[in-house]
Amino acid sequence: VKVALLCKRMAGMVPALLVAVLLSACVASPTTSKSGADKQEQLSNRLQLAINYIRTNNHERAREHLQRAEEIDGRSPEVQDLYALLYQREREFEIAEQYYKKALSYDTSFTRGRNNYGSFLLRLGRAEEACEQFKKGAEDLNYIRRFELFHKLGLCELRSSNRIHAKEAFLKALALNKQYSPAALELAQIAFDDKQYAQSKQFLNHYNEYRRQPTSRGLWLGVQLEHMFGNKDARDSQGLALKNLFPDSEENLRYQNWLKNGYQHQP
Repeated sequence: VKVALLCKRMAGMVPALLVAVLLSACVASPTTSKSGADKQEQLSNRLQLAINYIRTNNHERAREHLQRAEEIDGRSPEVQDLYALLYQREREFEIAEQYYKKALSYDTSFTRGRNNYGSFLLRLGRAEEACEQFKKGAEDLNYIRRFELFHKLGLCELRSSNRIHAKEAFLKALALNKQYSPAALELAQIAFDDKQYAQSKQFLNHYNEYRRQPTSRGLWLGVQLEHMFGNKDARDSQGLALKNLFPDSEENLRYQNWLKNGYQHQP
């Protein structure tokens, strides 16, 4: 009522055009605040732009968009996660870890952030800590890349010399996504090291079936397996591919040394 009376009094005191503006201000609802959906869209756009700039190593522009995103939602775990990735790229590892922890403190169910944090720890050689992150993340049954968490968990277990647990994790990764070739390669290597050559070849065939391009590691394992089975032509063919495609690889160096020794020693 008081607002209406004030508007009425002001209408008699100012020119007609200004009255119209004042009256509209008196009766209209606020329009400056954005709805939740609008804010979420703005946040998503800023995050996507930041991701694109991080991918192209334009860190300053990425930081600009992250700052704008943080202004929209200062407690967004996605924002903190991208800050962590940015600082990780810049080799500011202590700062990166602070942001990873901050992201998870804002949302303990943020599985993508836990996946990224675990990968970060694994790269730093902190396998046991990384395992814990991957185990927690793998509990999220709805995470679309859950198979990747099990693969990384297997890598952690290998680093910690837990071969049995590693094998279980890689098998789980394949059960969730049979086309995920990295897990098949790890299983092929484990079987080869255990002298289970037939099983190793099965896993390597699975790996090659779903792997779009050859890898130095896959070719080298193939060379060794074909040698064990006495398939000289297949052995030499894969060895030639290894030499031509990956001449500077560690696997080719081992292969060349093996050739010099006339296949006399276990590669």
